[in-house]
Amino acid sequence: MDFRQKARARLATTLPRVPHGRKQYGFNGLAGCVEQRKARENGRLVGIYHNEQAGFDDEMPWSTVCEEHGQIIAHKTLKLARWHASNPTGWCEHCTPAIPDDGARVLRDPETRRTGLRKD
Repeated sequence: MDFRQKARARLATTLPRVPHGRKQYGFNGLAGCVEQRKARENGRLVGIYHNEQAGFDDEMPWSTVCEEHGQIIAHKTLKLARWHASNPTGWCEHCTPAIPDDGARVLRDPETRRTGLRKD
């Protein structure tokens, strides 16, 4: 049972009581899910979760999840979680494109401050 199935099961049984004035998240039938959307960079489905309500064990209150690969990154603020959701290639190791190691190095000319590739 993956984390999505566990979250759906938890939401289906009973929603945990939250203090008055605190929002209960359950987007798309997933406990603690704030939103799900396709990433701009690669079109993968990414979810934003409230850790406590989703049952994630983390000190940070928010998480961004690559739904296709299950990679999770935790954040201090919801704004930061939303920012990371737009580009999972920066934090999901499966979404990150492989960088070929062809021996090229980036060089910066100190006078012109231009960069260029050079092969050794």
